[in-house]
Amino acid sequence: SSRRAAGEAFRLALFPAEAAEPATWDGIFNVVRETFPEAAPKVLARAGELRALPFAELQARATAGYLRGASYFEVNEAAMAGASEDSRYLSTARLASEQCEGRVEEVRGWLYHVLGLSDLFDGAGSTVLPDGRRGVGEFLIRNRRVADFGEAFAWVELTP
Repeated sequence: SSRRAAGEAFRLALFPAEAAEPATWDGIFNVVRETFPEAAPKVLARAGELRALPFAELQARATAGYLRGASYFEVNEAAMAGASEDSRYLSTARLASEQCEGRVEEVRGWLYHVLGLSDLFDGAGSTVLPDGRRGVGEFLIRNRRVADFGEAFAWVELTP
């Protein structure tokens, strides 16, 4: 890849299965409850809508509304290291603030920006290939120090 040619190295993190949460809507809501208590009320209030509404509809609402013509992707790409001065980038603090109503399209933007749930995430627990076919199972893991896993963790260097 061009990134590897530019000198970037890639590695795979292996950790115990019990440390992971399935990448389903239930798994997402568990992680939100435990890891983002300040955002949890607004996210959990929209759980039914998040499960039911297709990404394209939420993206369209957001683009016509608070994103002012941009997409989640475009706003996310402009952020640096998970932070942005752009008010359209919904950090945890912005979502949790009183100024944010917590509309479903805003909550989906936060999930896109903070948890990395792209347009291909549908809550089924497996990757979705661009052609719509199902790929491998997906899992979530809460951010934690690698050292906290002790001997039950390994890095695998990925070579071309």
